[in-house]
Amino acid sequence: AICSTGTVSVISCVFTNNGVIGQNASDFTRATYGYGGSIYNQGTLVVSNSLFADNFAFGGDGDTTYAIEGGEAGGAAIFNTNVASVINCIFVSNVASGGAGTPIGSYTNLGTSGGYANGGAICNYSNIFVSDCLFYSNSCVGGNGCSGGFYYNQTATASQGGNGGAAQGGAVFSAEGNAVLFSATFLNNSTIGGNGGSGGNGASPQPGGSPVSNGGGGGNGGDSGGAAFS
Repeated sequence: AICSTGTVSVISCVFTNNGVIGQNASDFTRATYGYGGSIYNQGTLVVSNSLFADNFAFGGDGDTTYAIEGGEAGGAAIFNTNVASVINCIFVSNVASGGAGTPIGSYTNLGTSGGYANGGAICNYSNIFVSDCLFYSNSCVGGNGCSGGFYYNQTATASQGGNGGAAQGGAVFSAEGNAVLFSATFLNNSTIGGNGGSGGNGASPQPGGSPVSNGGGGGNGGDSGGAAFS
């Protein structure tokens, strides 16, 4: 809805069903992130008396051939990299979801990892002030890791599945700068780490030979801060 590099004031507005979807990986190009479903701020932002509902931010999926991991996602309502003030706003059912890893191809046998998800409603990488806001039923979900590859040569162990992406801050995530949350209410926000991919199947043994081991499963993504993470 809004991408700002200057000074923007948002007063008594409604943002619903806005979203951003990162581009899927292709060839040697990484999957792109999905940040700022409604507002992507690189300038000076003031938001007051506004509603953000059912917005989304999805990272792109990894690549099938070159084993590139899923893209990160965050801030389905607001993504901030400079200065932001958010006053007397309501955030409901906004979702950030990391991109999935995808099956391996001919250049690798390792399963690719799912993308991280940071901040279902707000993702901050600079300075933000949040006052008198309600955060209800927002969520961030890490991308699932993909299954490991299997080997054809009947001698090598099959590969490990990709790790699931971490999910941090169901409502608010802040990693850099300063975040001040004053008189805010958090209800039923959640984080769900991505599932690790299963290990690949070992090749069938040669006549009289020993079976080839299957690959190990990938680790599940962690989940931290159902309401806020910093």
